[in-house]
Amino acid sequence: MSDALVWGGTQHYVPLVGDGNINIILPTTATGKVSASIVYNGPIKAPIRKGDRVAVLRITSAESSATNEIPLYAGDDVDQSNFAMRGLDSLLVLAFGWLL
Repeated sequence: MSDALVWGGTQHYVPLVGDGNINIILPTTATGKVSASIVYNGPIKAPIRKGDRVAVLRITSAESSATNEIPLYAGDDVDQSNFAMRGLDSLLVLAFGWLL
């Protein structure tokens, strides 16, 4: 589906997956714009285990005030990196965190 940024891990990103098929219900009058966004507090701190709930898929319709939120889970394990790499990650977040 997508990836989430990881801090202090052996990988820089973790894949995000749903729990099987993702189905949404919209009113029959919802003929306009439907938008979807992935929301998480990140970067996500390692270690991360496959199956950990780390994000949500938020689906909204212009005609409806209802919002569908579907949990997303880590698709892989991400182990914690060594001390030096975590330090480098910290510097990168300090320098470029505003871009995230």
